[in-house]
Amino acid sequence: MIKLNILAMKSHGKSIARREYSENSSAMAVVLKETKAWCKLHQAQMDSKVQPEALSRFEGYTLREEAAAEVIVSMMEYMQHIGCKDIEGLIRRIVEQ
Repeated sequence: MIKLNILAMKSHGKSIARREYSENSSAMAVVLKETKAWCKLHQAQMDSKVQPEALSRFEGYTLREEAAAEVIVSMMEYMQHIGCKDIEGLIRRIVEQ
């Protein structure tokens, strides 16, 4: 299986374990989680005007980079939740188009 698909399954499973939503939740529950990630990214972008290189929880990354990665992860979770079988393949096709 492709690495991105494995990461999506792992992240989706962790969100379910944290009870952020369940396997039976509507896709809208996952969209709400995505909305939170986008809001966090927006806030990080706004904060970067004051403190451009605010550090993330992860060494070597800025807060904006971390927030952008969280948006990507939440989107992968959504795709996993709605049953996309080849997330990486679809992303590759879109990029190559």
